[in-house]
Amino acid sequence: MKGGVIDPSVYDSVQIDIGNVLLSREEAVHFVAEVVKRGRLLEFVCGGLKHSEFDGLECGSIFSPFLGLTSLTHMSLRNSSLKDFGLRNLLSGIDNRYTRLEYIDLRWNQIGDLGMESLCVVLATNDTVRKIMLGGNEIGNEGLTKLALVLKENTSLSSIDMWSNRYDSLGLKEVAAAMEMNHSVIEFSLDAPTNPNEEDQFSEKIELLVKRNRKSFHKKRKQLNDTIKESVEASWNRARVMLVGQGKAGKSATVRSLLGLSFNPQWDSTIGADVSETEARKNGRWLASGIRENQASKVAARLAFGNSSTVEDTPAKDKIENPRVLKPTAKTIGPKTFIPYNGKIWEDSQKAEVDTAMFVDTSDKKKVQKKGYQGGLDYEYDESLHLSANSLNLSLWDFGGQEVFYSMHHIFLTENGVYLLVFDMRELLNPQAVDETSKYLLFWLRSVRLHAPDSSLILVGTFLSDLEKGQEDVVMIDRFLKKLAREKFPQIRPNTEDDLLLFPIDNRYNLGILPLKRAIERIVHNDPKVAVKIPMRWLRFLDSMLSKRKHTSCLSIKQVAAIARDMGVTSVEEQEDALRLFHNRGAITHLTGSETLHSIVTIRPQWLLDNLSLVIRDGDLHQLDEQEIEKAGLGEDVRNTFTEGIASRDFLEFVWKYNTDFFVDLMRSAMLLSDWNFGTDRSYLIPSQLKTVHKDHVQAPRCLFNFSESFLPMGVFQRLVSLCVIHGSRHLEKGKPSMRPELYKNFAVVEIEPNFVVRIGEDTDNQTISLSSAPEFAQRGFKIVTAMIQKISYDVMKSRLKWDVQFQSKTSDECISLLEAQNRKLFPWFSNAKDDEQNSAHEHDLNSFLKSL
Repeated sequence: MKGGVIDPSVYDSVQIDIGNVLLSREEAVHFVAEVVKRGRLLEFVCGGLKHSEFDGLECGSIFSPFLGLTSLTHMSLRNSSLKDFGLRNLLSGIDNRYTRLEYIDLRWNQIGDLGMESLCVVLATNDTVRKIMLGGNEIGNEGLTKLALVLKENTSLSSIDMWSNRYDSLGLKEVAAAMEMNHSVIEFSLDAPTNPNEEDQFSEKIELLVKRNRKSFHKKRKQLNDTIKESVEASWNRARVMLVGQGKAGKSATVRSLLGLSFNPQWDSTIGADVSETEARKNGRWLASGIRENQASKVAARLAFGNSSTVEDTPAKDKIENPRVLKPTAKTIGPKTFIPYNGKIWEDSQKAEVDTAMFVDTSDKKKVQKKGYQGGLDYEYDESLHLSANSLNLSLWDFGGQEVFYSMHHIFLTENGVYLLVFDMRELLNPQAVDETSKYLLFWLRSVRLHAPDSSLILVGTFLSDLEKGQEDVVMIDRFLKKLAREKFPQIRPNTEDDLLLFPIDNRYNLGILPLKRAIERIVHNDPKVAVKIPMRWLRFLDSMLSKRKHTSCLSIKQVAAIARDMGVTSVEEQEDALRLFHNRGAITHLTGSETLHSIVTIRPQWLLDNLSLVIRDGDLHQLDEQEIEKAGLGEDVRNTFTEGIASRDFLEFVWKYNTDFFVDLMRSAMLLSDWNFGTDRSYLIPSQLKTVHKDHVQAPRCLFNFSESFLPMGVFQRLVSLCVIHGSRHLEKGKPSMRPELYKNFAVVEIEPNFVVRIGEDTDNQTISLSSAPEFAQRGFKIVTAMIQKISYDVMKSRLKWDVQFQSKTSDECISLLEAQNRKLFPWFSNAKDDEQNSAHEHDLNSFLKSL
């Protein structure tokens, strides 16, 4: 764009090109702040700012936050009069522990030797930058000598442009000597020699050494692609890390700390779940990144070039201090040093959410299709693959802590991976909050044990600096946790460095984060499931699927099968095994609880989570855009959705647009939604959105499904309500009378067949679901509800739900076991054989109904 204010519509873009624009200082600052706040920028291109209302020194300061974005890969700030000190200000935004920057274009900026020295300080410890463009500047021999020192050690730079600068034979001599030791630079643009007797010999030597590197590069690229095509197997070095816990405990802040992002006290609570990707490299360095379609090349590099290690299983040390992090004065508490929070306002220029779907291959190199290679993906080689290949790839899933999300979480919690149970340590020291916090801790401990009995679990306590007695409080909390959890939950991995069960941290001051990182890396590194070798063709299969994200967020199972066959994964059984692995490791989402769910493979998991969270959310805490809602005339529809649990078709089409049918089918299959046929307009019941609590319990005689010996997860009762409403709606569709269900958060009265009413209730304190109905329908009601709970257990809980059945008579509070009730033929639940025979037709109908779901 030329002149004028930048269009706000570009703030959300991943690629921004503002051209040669004239900006005021206020406009530039606002533009940068808005883009950084979104945290999605991949490429920034500016054709010139030298005529704007600020000088090069200010320009560097204004745009430096872009270089602090962990998403940014390309930065072009040409013709902006940066000069030496403006460049120094610009580069202050880079933190080499977390940057993903690959390309820097600084042509025509009047940069001299001092500016070049600032750039070389960054490059000396950087392993991501591949290409730098410095043509048309004022760099002399001193600057070129600094670059030569970098070239002796750097292994990531592959392309350097230094034409039209002010160096001569002295500078070229230093570069020529350095290139003897460098094997990564394959493109080096220099000025034509002005003194053939001196400069030409050094230029020719540099050219010969670059050709040597280029020849080696092509050889390695061929070796890489040959390895990718081979029928070899290797470990993927990838795992999924899931953060769970009560709302406001600090899960999102913990993710930010793990990714090296600064603390933001204004950060909103997570809606549904957020997915981030990171590469865990040596020395506690975790690089935020999106999962790219280069999984095969990273593993192939490890195989082809002899690097088989994963992550060093030794204590790591930070080599680089982040100069941008404000560090208050520390005080010593016992043997440890903690930093108190002093109430300062912490400014944040970065956004933690990394949309994995938006990361695409933005390499500047041309992609050449190789004949005879199936699948259409050509894998590029570069020296940085060595570093990437030896890193652990982690998918971080931050699950929202509000109760309304729990029913949705069940379909995303996987058997494999590492779980982090995050809690606020202050709550365990607060007499008014300790019981509620203990309840949530037990809930999540049991939930993880149910979904992933063999996975490791780490307890993470937050707000360390707020503990008045410091280490003494930590020890007290540790004793409490050991009493609460250790014997029943052996999957908890203790903090061996501090001899604690938990990992105490404070995200505001980056306290305890490095030990936590090391523990996660150690667990993943020692996990035999992560070390399992998989065929290279599986990773080609995954890369090919991920390459489709530029055009779609999900694929049909038929499309996936075709891609798999192209990659050599021919059998259906092997395709299913590969998809299961990709799902468990967080690369894709493939739900298999029903035929509808199985028929779709989501290659952008965050897209799926975001859309489900538009209708499963806390309507008070996470409000939708009120102006847009009222403008669409859907104010009443939204209120009904988030208070009564009844969502109109119009509202769903408003939030899901052309994907409405897909998400309705998906939620229906996951038993998160049922058709609601008790009104004039087309609507749906979403039981997890029911808010009102029913105070009266189901009256005796009643049947109790008792989960107290194991666990009753949140979401089971809501799914049971959904199934009862769906079952009852079948008879309404046939024109038979049906009463409108009476629904509450913990209680429901539903006519599931004509004149056949069941009353079901949930008691979370006693971990029971109760059932009662008229005596003439009790036996059939028991069989129907039992079959529905079994279906929920099979489809959603991997058949791990365990319960006892008890019966309570009308005249006594005594509970009778299932076996005793059957032997006694307890009325009205068990009758004679004649009644059983009459019910057989109903059972067949019920089984057909459940199977159809």
